[in-house]
Amino acid sequence: MSTALCDANVVVKWFHDEPGGETPAARRLAEASEDGLVELKVLDLTYYEAGNTFRKLGASGSVIAVVLEQIHEVCGPGLVMDRRGRAAVAEVADSTGLSFYDAAYVALADQHELTLVTVDKAMIRAGGVLPSRYLEALRFP
Repeated sequence: MSTALCDANVVVKWFHDEPGGETPAARRLAEASEDGLVELKVLDLTYYEAGNTFRKLGASGSVIAVVLEQIHEVCGPGLVMDRRGRAAVAEVADSTGLSFYDAAYVALADQHELTLVTVDKAMIRAGGVLPSRYLEALRFP
């Protein structure tokens, strides 16, 4: 079974209909996880990013808490940066111009040899820092 690291943009699409064609693919990815076809991971910061997004969308704290618990049920507690990870994130951010948040997904996907699944065009463009097998735009069948 393959393991994918989902960024916050992908995770939010599991719960919120957003414009664009990526929402159905994001939901198919979550369904594939439920079916045991792929293991999904997130970063610890994904919980903060997703919570903040839902707050901006007007969700109540109790609704956000339920959504975050559902993310946890699918993806677990979230990967945490260690000393080596922090250095790698800083290097990726510096070399690509990505925000530190986005660089964290790229660097930790590389560190843990996970496929990074994203719809973020800047992260896709910066994906040259990852071996090609570790980056996927959200094109899940």
